[in-house]
Amino acid sequence: MDPKATNPKTFDDILGNIGEMGLYQIIALAMIVYAILPEAMNSMIYVFAGAKQDHWCAVDQWSVPQSECLELRSSDPGGYRDCVFKYKDASIPRIYTDEEPSYSQCFKYDIPYPNEWSDQFYAGDLTNSTVSCDDGWAYDHGQYISTIVSDFDLVCDYKHLAGTTQTIFYAGYLVGSWLSGSISDV
Repeated sequence: MDPKATNPKTFDDILGNIGEMGLYQIIALAMIVYAILPEAMNSMIYVFAGAKQDHWCAVDQWSVPQSECLELRSSDPGGYRDCVFKYKDASIPRIYTDEEPSYSQCFKYDIPYPNEWSDQFYAGDLTNSTVSCDDGWAYDHGQYISTIVSDFDLVCDYKHLAGTTQTIFYAGYLVGSWLSGSISDV
């Protein structure tokens, strides 16, 4: 009796007979990667689309000077930073902690702002009273021009909604995976 006939072939024996990595395996791998790559990009898009941007209260009367800051963004990044700093410094309360001072992101000084912006103006000299952002928000466009956070103003009282969007996406992903798996078995 032949000893090979009684011993069943193992996976390694079969793989040795048919060859390890051939044209068929390369084509199958390429098709799988081609099918999965768009889904991977779709899952990772939130890292960029949902990025948090520095924000502060907008002053409606000063919308034109801030748009002039945006024009400096690509041509003079240092000038853009200086322009944004002066805009924030004029209208936004400073917050002092153990670290370096920062600016409030959800409040501005409660005064009637002048129609013309001046880099010499500082609202903190006139009052200590603050009010929530009634004219909307201004965003730092130094790194990102637009994110879902800035497009839908998901800041301050609504910042929890930014994370909720990703939760809803993955809940839909879970339900869709379960349903499509069940439907494919039918």
